[in-house]
Amino acid sequence: MIHTIEIPQATPLLNEIKRLDRSHWSLVKKLKADWLMLIRQAALHVPKATGPRRMILIRYSAQVPDFDNLVGGGKEVIDCLRPAKVETGIHKTGKKAGQRWVRSRLGLGLILEDDPVNFPNPSYLAALCKRGAGHTTITLEDLDARE
Repeated sequence: MIHTIEIPQATPLLNEIKRLDRSHWSLVKKLKADWLMLIRQAALHVPKATGPRRMILIRYSAQVPDFDNLVGGGKEVIDCLRPAKVETGIHKTGKKAGQRWVRSRLGLGLILEDDPVNFPNPSYLAALCKRGAGHTTITLEDLDARE
């Protein structure tokens, strides 16, 4: 089955993310949270993944970005599509040795994981549109276990 998600905003480009990361780590965290909300609102009709899925991401904007910039910005989208996860552990060295740590990952579970088995050959495309009308289309296709 094929599921289409329309997001009324163009995906961020890698250069924009790197600029935010140099400013402060919390800006990148806010960007991820904003994209999670955008995708959650647009993907209410899409069921959680039960098997591998293929993705086609089309970014519409007034200028066509170079490919590595496009793919690097698509990582934020993929991170939102993965399932949420909480990891815990214990610091092994340093001042915090012996203390517990917790790391949580935001996600919607629209893909099982972003490894080659569950998420083969994602496609990234760029298309032109009028200035100010940028948007993103994500197409998720359920794959047979036999493929």
